[in-house]
Amino acid sequence: MIASNTLRNIITIENSTIDALVVNVAFQREFPFLAGLVQPKKTSRCGRCRKKQRATLTEYRNFKNAVASMIPQDKIRFKQFMGCKQVRVVHVNPANKVVDRTF
Repeated sequence: MIASNTLRNIITIENSTIDALVVNVAFQREFPFLAGLVQPKKTSRCGRCRKKQRATLTEYRNFKNAVASMIPQDKIRFKQFMGCKQVRVVHVNPANKVVDRTF
């Protein structure tokens, strides 16, 4: 967690943000229900492109939907963990509509 005097105004949850979160042990302990939605892939490729290590589009979509639909207490904990005042999630809902949520 980040000290309250250094909070960022807003953080947008993007695919790269998700990749960083799911390998963070502190995140896995705090939000096990989210960490299990995206599994980093192992690869035998070189370390430059890491294409095989990226999650699938469906995994990213499921993660973003889960963040957007968290209960208010979990959203507060998530913002505290991320060290920000607001979190922005742009995701595709189950009806295939693009939804922009900020909490």
